[in-house]
Amino acid sequence: MDAAEIPAIVLGHHGLVTASIAAQILHTGSGALLVYYHGIHKLLEGLQWRKGDRADWPFVEEIKAAGFPFPLVNAWFATAAQLVGGALLVLGLGTRPASIVIVGTLLGAVYTNIVLKKSNQMALLYLLLVSCVLALGPGKWSLDRAFFG
Repeated sequence: MDAAEIPAIVLGHHGLVTASIAAQILHTGSGALLVYYHGIHKLLEGLQWRKGDRADWPFVEEIKAAGFPFPLVNAWFATAAQLVGGALLVLGLGTRPASIVIVGTLLGAVYTNIVLKKSNQMALLYLLLVSCVLALGPGKWSLDRAFFG
């Protein structure tokens, strides 16, 4: 075997990475990224603001500037969607309902970025990833599959 054959072995029809493994990587990875890079920092900033350790919560101001009603409620909801929803994707528990909620918040993020003239690259990428998770479902090694068949 030469080096040119390795990608075909790994990615090929009978290769090491099957569709089930790829789907698992997709929803575990997407969920972990949402939790780590978006949910945790929003939660910490919100808790610091609520406690009085920071003057404002920039996330609330962005939501308000985009024209959404109830910006504080929406900020906490989006934070929970990314944190809890992301964790549910990692576990493969309530995968499709969690994906629907996350997709809704990501559509809100896309709209907010358009209104505020900010880059949409990350929001669109996460929207693509989580939409694929929604379409693929919980996967072979999920808690959904273990509990509900």
